[in-house]
Order: sequence, then C-alpha cells, then structure tokens
Amino acid sequence: MTKFSSLMRKILVSKHLKEFQEILNDRNFFRPHNSHLINLDFVKKYIRYDGGYIEMTDGSKIPIARNRKDLFLAHMARYTG
Repeated sequence: MTKFSSLMRKILVSKHLKEFQEILNDRNFFRPHNSHLINLDFVKKYIRYDGGYIEMTDGSKIPIARNRKDLFLAHMARYTG
C-alpha cells in the first residue's frame, strides 16, 4: 500500500512506489529515498544540513539517501537548466 500526497488531498493506492517510479520515469519525478517519489516542480530547495533533505513547496521535508544525493543534484541541474 502506498500513500499518495498532493496539495489537494491524500489517498491510499494498492500499487508499490516502484510501479509509480516506472510509470513516471520519463517525467519530472525523482526518487530521493526508498519511501518517497517527488515531483521536481514542487521542490523548493535542497538543504545540506543534517545529512541532507529536500524541502518541498508545501513545507514538507523529504529525506535524501546518501547514495542518491549526487544523482539528485545532477538531476536538478539538468531540470532547472
């Protein structure tokens, strides 16, 4: 079961996060952590403090895995371009 959050509402779906990652692979989504798949349109900033995390426009803070930090920064550089 996966919890899906948006600015409008939260819903539960019966797909695994990996399935959404595969569906959204060619779009502007990134998986910074095993528990999160984010839309890059809603990234406010990257915080290096405390191991690093991503602050979203709604104020939520998303952890970023150490082994995905460099990939995230490269992805954001290409995305914001």
